[in-house]
Amino acid sequence: GHRFLRHVERTYMLVHLVDVSDMTKGDVVDNFMTINSELKKYAEDLARKPQIVVASKTDIANEEKLDKLRTHCSENGIQLLQISAATHKGTGKLIEEIAELLDKEKGIS
Repeated sequence: GHRFLRHVERTYMLVHLVDVSDMTKGDVVDNFMTINSELKKYAEDLARKPQIVVASKTDIANEEKLDKLRTHCSENGIQLLQISAATHKGTGKLIEEIAELLDKEKGIS
């Protein structure tokens, strides 16, 4: 609720973990867009924060869901990373990208 969103306001960036496996119900793009819509309704500044979208559970991905998310991100200029926590695939790249974006937002680099 609002308590969580007040906490999110203090962040430098947002990292969206999107489960692309069959374990998630609904449309992955619609779910992602709903979250961003709620952030924007709460505070315009939240919608303007830098974002990284992370397709998770890619080791058991539903390829249709992954392709749909890939297309959406590509068409909207949104960075998409793919990870599998189970196999550790892509997790190092995710950490690097978060660190780089965080440095940039804090004016370190």
